Amino acid sequence: MTDDQINRLLELQKRFDAGEISKDMFDLGVAAIRGADKSNANSSQADTKPVPHKKRNIIIAVISAVVILLSLGLFLLLHNKDKGEVQMGPMNVNFPDDYTVSNVVERYCTAICENDFTTLASLYAPKVERYQDAYDKDRDYVIGCHQRYDNTFKVHGKHSSIRRESFKMEPISNDRVSVVVIEDYSIDREDKSKYSVFVLEKHFVIDSAYHIVGVYDNQISKSKGTSDYQSIYQAYVKEHEMDDMVDEFGGWEYIYLDGDDIPELVISTGYPATGAYVLSIANGRVVESFTSSGFSYIPRKGKILSGRGVHMGQNIMYLEYFENGKITTLYTITEYYGERDFREEPDWFIDEKQTNRTTVDKYMNDFFFKFGNPVKAGSDGKNLRPMKELWQ
Repeated sequence: MTDDQINRLLELQKRFDAGEISKDMFDLGVAAIRGADKSNANSSQADTKPVPHKKRNIIIAVISAVVILLSLGLFLLLHNKDKGEVQMGPMNVNFPDDYTVSNVVERYCTAICENDFTTLASLYAPKVERYQDAYDKDRDYVIGCHQRYDNTFKVHGKHSSIRRESFKMEPISNDRVSVVVIEDYSIDREDKSKYSVFVLEKHFVIDSAYHIVGVYDNQISKSKGTSDYQSIYQAYVKEHEMDDMVDEFGGWEYIYLDGDDIPELVISTGYPATGAYVLSIANGRVVESFTSSGFSYIPRKGKILSGRGVHMGQNIMYLEYFENGKITTLYTITEYYGERDFREEPDWFIDEKQTNRTTVDKYMNDFFFKFGNPVKAGSDGKNLRPMKELWQ
């Protein structure tokens, strides 16, 4: 084999390793180069006669054809790469990757709220088989729909929150998956009489290049904003089947924990071990928190005193604070009797550090009682109503 043929083989190998040519093109090129070498070797070993003119022309034609095919293949690959319609390199054997698929969905929902049309365009496939109720459209058509949305519906703000626990992915074929996820979606619109808060079941079809080839929504519920808090709470309770969590001693009531005009919905299960759910509304979606089944609170101050009563010789109480829909424990106070009579003075602890009754009283006053008159709620109060009345 000549130096020129060796160099051509090395160059061919380099282009194959870089993904510039396919395996079939590589094998064809190797065969052509080695075939030419074999012909030259046979002719030199057989005799000293020159290679017939006709045979030499055939070899030259084969090599020329291979070079032309390789050049054409490289041109098509580079051309398609520039158009963003193919992936260079080997097939994505890890498809579908859960993290990448969920990231596509979250980036999509965020880009819609931010009117980031560049990101949206990068997430869609060049051909979109379904966009809502439109079928077989190109990417430009779909992006145009997104661009016209705000003006069409007189919207000046959009908000989205994906419920990650609802994420479901199923393979459709070797190169496609379907994704279903629940989205809490709200819009700020000029006409307050129209619906602006939605719970959507979003459906996606995503290909192996992690492009969206299909997307549409099923509407689970809708309301006209926070003024329609009853329907928002009702939809949430129904979706999460919270009726089944409540026994005959439990129920629901509205209370005002923070300073706004939207009440919180308390659902006391009636079981000390499972406590009470405190539901609130922020940006049109329900935020869920948790405390004891019975508790006291200071209206509109966010202050909560909860506990489960005396159990196994001790009474554990929690000084809690409610803000932005979440309940945070500030201090844990333990009244410990052990095997002593309850008429005796117990041992006192704050966050597991032993202290005295005077210090405990100061904490209770500074972080709870000084903010107003406590009101009992949940199973400690008298305002719980049966769950069936939530729908009336």
